[in-house]
Amino acid sequence: MKILRKDLRKAGGFISVVPEDVEDIWFLYSLVRKGDLVKASTQRKIKQEGKESRRRWLLMELETDETVADLHQGLLMVKGRIQSEHEDVKTGSFHTLHIGLAERVTIHKTHWDRIDIDTAHRLSDVTKKDSVCVALTTETTASVFLVTTARIETCARAKVKNKKDLKTELAAVLGVHGKGSSLVVVGTQSKKSIGPLEEALEPVLKKTKRHYVWDVQPNTSVRSIMERRDVLEKIKETRLAEEGLVFAEAMRLIEEAPEMVSCGIEGVEGECRRGNIKKILFLDAIFTGEDRKRCIPIVDFVRKKGRQMCVISSFGYIGDTLKKLGSVCCIKERPGGWDGC
Repeated sequence: MKILRKDLRKAGGFISVVPEDVEDIWFLYSLVRKGDLVKASTQRKIKQEGKESRRRWLLMELETDETVADLHQGLLMVKGRIQSEHEDVKTGSFHTLHIGLAERVTIHKTHWDRIDIDTAHRLSDVTKKDSVCVALTTETTASVFLVTTARIETCARAKVKNKKDLKTELAAVLGVHGKGSSLVVVGTQSKKSIGPLEEALEPVLKKTKRHYVWDVQPNTSVRSIMERRDVLEKIKETRLAEEGLVFAEAMRLIEEAPEMVSCGIEGVEGECRRGNIKKILFLDAIFTGEDRKRCIPIVDFVRKKGRQMCVISSFGYIGDTLKKLGSVCCIKERPGGWDGC
């Protein structure tokens, strides 16, 4: 995310940014709420009396009514009422902004609460942004995925006749999608093919910071790979690994020591009052629902005390599980207090 200008005062502050990748679109989706003023360039069909209607580019500001993120297209759609004045456009009429990559957008809020400010700081932190390219292969098939904190994207699926064609196809796909990733993970179901496969892909793999080739079990999923501690340790300085490691620790404690975990807003509120939160996972959706106000003092406590906090995308590989746990889950500093999950 390219930050152009920002003033995060609690009253009347704004931020002006240019999203550079799909993860940035997710951050903007997390930041924009109903009632916010959003300004961006857009096209609108203009009707003039006695003339044919035509489309014009306008710099338009809306009061947000609804937001939708299309991560496959890299678009944030903001629907609301027009607040800016334009010739032949009625102020107060509805319009939808389609905000894509490399397009400037400015967000004004009448009040920036603790969650808004925290989100704005996270979207400007590029040091932890990263992706993992995962390729799963058999002797004749290959599927390539790009994993970010926002989602899992299927980049390519290929079916070939022989191992030679598979290596060629895989090298071509990884050359496009793996070059920007810190880690390329290649899993093959045949132990005999690990050496030859790594040798064939060496020209591509050596261009990344790190790579990892090993055998996997049949029907291995991208999620199971991303939950492997050895994979996460290789990217431990990134936000993706931070989220994965905290999630894995919470899942382990739920099984082995449930008294050390509390899930759901009510339980986590209780641990916050006791000052008993060590690490916490929020699902992004909880910040847009009725429990947002209940989350603000929790976020405030966690940040003031320097505790570890992760906000998980509903579109990502962890999102479904965290939703089942009540959309928020904390690891306690000490046992007791509120019951766990």
